[in-house]
This record gives sequence, structure tokens and C-alpha cells, in this order.
Amino acid sequence: MSRRRSGTILRKVAELERAIADLSKPNTVRFVLAAFGDWAVIVATLVCAAELDHPFGYALALFPLGSRQQGLGALFHDAAHGLVSRRRWLNDGLGSVLAAWPLGLTLGGYRRYHFAHHKLLGTEGDPEISHKRAMKQWELPASPFKVTRDFLSDLVLGGLPHLVVAGRLTRPVRLAETLGFLLFWSLIALVAWSFDAIWVPVLFVAAIATVFWSGVRLRIWTEHLGTRDTHRIGLPSWVAWLVMPHNIGMHWEHHHYPGVPFFNLPRLRRLLTEEAGYPPVLPLAALLRAFARSAALQSGGIAETVDREGNTEPDKERLERSAREVSLLRLGAHVGLPLISGVAVYLTCRATLPSSLAWFPYGGRLLERMPATLSYVLPDFLWAYALTAALLLIWSGGSGRARYGWVVVAALIAVALELAQAAGILPGTYAGEDVLSSLAGCGLAVVLCPHRRPAWTALTPLLKGS
Repeated sequence: MSRRRSGTILRKVAELERAIADLSKPNTVRFVLAAFGDWAVIVATLVCAAELDHPFGYALALFPLGSRQQGLGALFHDAAHGLVSRRRWLNDGLGSVLAAWPLGLTLGGYRRYHFAHHKLLGTEGDPEISHKRAMKQWELPASPFKVTRDFLSDLVLGGLPHLVVAGRLTRPVRLAETLGFLLFWSLIALVAWSFDAIWVPVLFVAAIATVFWSGVRLRIWTEHLGTRDTHRIGLPSWVAWLVMPHNIGMHWEHHHYPGVPFFNLPRLRRLLTEEAGYPPVLPLAALLRAFARSAALQSGGIAETVDREGNTEPDKERLERSAREVSLLRLGAHVGLPLISGVAVYLTCRATLPSSLAWFPYGGRLLERMPATLSYVLPDFLWAYALTAALLLIWSGGSGRARYGWVVVAALIAVALELAQAAGILPGTYAGEDVLSSLAGCGLAVVLCPHRRPAWTALTPLLKGS
């Protein structure tokens, strides 16, 4: 190597080191503003739930609560690394009160677990490996049915055994932080009791045990599974905001440069380009496809089954089974679930039913649990969504013109059914709100349904190359 070339390389390395040192400076204000943003959503959600004062409202509140708890988790992770302030007392005080204690954690206990994970990543001593072996959820190749089943189970407290194991791994290490944690929650309970609002901490804890924890377990899939290092992935914006907020999805950057705070990780990623020899950023969908076709690996196994470009050893039979499962899951989510939900609302939340359904014993039983107007327009919305989604999925392999032609057909059918009621051809009462809700259901299906190509062809290129 020439002296000039060697000097150029050394200069670039020095520039990168200076840039990383500049990115590694804590910013307490940025941390506090991010925490206040998460807490603002949490408070607004609790206020809305209190105003509605309805079982469905409390159940729905779990989702924004769990999402912003993910944000708090990302923030206490920064605090555990000392990235809030160089003053240890301020770093730990803000990290504990604003993020760690509300989630039932202490910084000292989490540091013991997390620093060992950093130091022993991809080895037998990595505590995350022990967690995966104990709970046996993260095995490859990943079955879409099994992953979906586990996720839905987590939403109804099925992840409690995992939560207990995680609690043991991150238990407090000092008496002082244990006392601080207990005092914090004692004050919360006392204030809630004084204002006759004990439901607030109960709902918050319920969100931790359901939506928050289900998101944590989904995130574990994307970090170190099938590699001794860390996957470097790019996330859709909505996934980043809902499940992996505050750039916690930039896990490769964090593991290689753990001194960089969350708000500077995007700048760090732009510095560490593929052209400079760093791993490429894999789209999340590419990583999930790699998991579906991976060589076999037991949960907690240590092996390189997915490389940094997302390549793996495909298995044709597993690929075909995974593709079928994905197709069935899409049909269930976009057609079956809305259809069944619409029927359930129609039968249980309406004051009157057609004479042909007078035999149904639970008609109108849940009317008081849902606003009357909503109980009449929601079934039309859900059925129109299911019909449009079914046609989109069936015709997703065709041309765009044919596909959207069927969308028009679905909209015409939905409107025609309402007009038939107005003309007395079909039983029922015509209402303009029903027409609008049906059209809204058709439109939402166009936006949400993955119809650009059939689910069962998503892995076709991989099958051809296997």
C-alpha cells in the first residue's frame, strides 16, 4: 500500500472517530422532551378512556399505552448506558422516574443483565441466550402461524411466564433502588386511591403485561436471531413509531457504538455506509423472509443461519408451507375477522333484528355497551371491508386495472344493498350513514390490504432460486 493511500485511510478513520465522538455527547433536554412526548400520549389516552368510561374504550386504550411504554423502554435503555447526562445522579434520577420505575424496572438490575449481553453477545454466556432457551419461542425457520399465535397469546396475558423470567434477570441489585422503586409505586397507588382512580395504575400495568410485552417479544426477533452479531435493519415508519420508537430498531448501530444516544443514531447510520465496508441495511420484510426460509435453529441456539445480506439456506418445503400460512393469515385478518366482527355487532348490539333472526337469544344484549349509531353503521363498514379485501386478494395477481375494477364492483354491491332496502326489495331501513360507512370500508381495504401481489407469490423468487 502506498504511503499516500495509507495516509488517506488514516485521515478518514480519524474523521470518523471525531464524528462519532461528537455524536456521543448526552443531551438531557432531548431525553426529557422525548419522555414528555410519550407521557403526553399516555395521559391523553387515560383521559379519553375516562371520558368514554366504557369497557371497549378501556380495552382499546391498552394499545396506545403499550406503544408509548415501548418509547419509555427505549429511553430507560439510554439511561442504563449513561446517555442522559454525564452526572450519574441526574442520569439515573431522570431515567428511573420518567422511564424505568413506571415499567417495573430498576436501572441497576437492568444494567447487570444488559451489559453482560453486550459483552458476551453471541456466546454461551449471553443472558439473552439463556432467556431464549428457557422460553423456547424463537426457533427457526419461523412459522407465520406460530409467531402470530404467540403474539395473540401475549395480548391476553400469555406472555406472563416470559415476563416473570425477564423480571428475575433484571431484579434490583441495590437496596436503595429497591426502596426508590417501592416508594414510587406506593405514591402512585396513594394518589390514585385519593382521587378514586385506582383503575389508572391497574390499566397501565395491564398494558405492560399485554401490549408492551408483546411488542418487546416481537422486537427480539429482529435483533440477534440467526446471527452471532446483530441484524442491521430498516423499518417502515409506522413500525418504528408503534413498536420500536426512539430509534431502538437501529440495534446494530447501538451494539457497535453504545455511547451514541438514541437521537443521534440516524446520523450515525448515515456515516457508516455500505460503500465504506459496513453491513447493508436490510429491509424488515427481507429479514422476515430470511427467517421463513432459514436453516433449522432451536430457540437459544447459536449459529449463523442468516447473513448480513439476508441470505440463508432455503428449504423448498418450508418455503411453500410458510407462503401458505401467510396467505391464510392475510385472509383471516382482512376477510374473516371483519366479517365475523360485523356479524357479532349486528346480532348483539342492535335494538331490533329481522324476523328471520328473532330466534337469536342475545339480540340487543350489548346495545348499552356501544353508541347506538355506531352499532348500526359498524357492521356495514366491516362487511364492505371484508368483501373488498377478499376481491383484492383473489385478484392481486392480475393487472392494476382489473384489480381496481373489482374494488368498484365491491363498492357498487355495498351501495346497491342499501338502495335495495330503500326500495323495499330487501328488508331493513335505508340510511345515508350506512352508504358512507360502506364506502369507507371499501376505501380502507384498498389502503390496508396487501393486494399489490398475491401473498402466496411473495416467496416465488426464493423458490426458483432454491
